[in-house]
Amino acid sequence: MVGTRYHHGDLEQAIIETAKEMLEQSGIAELSLRDIAKHIGVSHQAPYKHFASKADVLLAIRTEGFQKLAAATRRATAKHPRSPRLQLEVAAISYVRLALESPAVYQLMFGGPIRPDEVGPEHQAAARDSFAALAEIFQPNGAPYSETTTLRTRLVWAMVHGIASLRINGYLSDQSEGLDEITKSACRVLSKDWFAAR
Repeated sequence: MVGTRYHHGDLEQAIIETAKEMLEQSGIAELSLRDIAKHIGVSHQAPYKHFASKADVLLAIRTEGFQKLAAATRRATAKHPRSPRLQLEVAAISYVRLALESPAVYQLMFGGPIRPDEVGPEHQAAARDSFAALAEIFQPNGAPYSETTTLRTRLVWAMVHGIASLRINGYLSDQSEGLDEITKSACRVLSKDWFAAR
């Protein structure tokens, strides 16, 4: 059962939250503004005050997903300010867990029916910031990224994306403790020569 009926307040956010729930339950193909309005309990025209199309709703979900990813990464790394090695491990585990909390949203973030010309500056900024949150582990001083920082960040992102995608598609164990250990071990293998011993 999707959500509670909308009574008052932030209709735009209610649309996004309801759409996310419907996305997880039924997938993109079954999602429509009319059905979202029905589940919220507003007129079928009400969503159009905030979103011109289904694609706009999906883009808002995608943007929010990257914003949450950046915030989760920074919360994780803040626990170990003096150890980039531990920052990397907890950030990677946080990334995978976040992906598994909302797999349909996660898959939308890296694919789905959104064309490149539909992606606006807000979404681009959110995606860049999620990359930056990882890059800060290697280069926390705010300076332009070195080639090494960019390469290492891309390698880490590819690794955690692979782990999350394999689990979402049923190719890895569903035991979270085991998945955390797989992620941690992968970090250690990938980064064994990256950090000074500490």
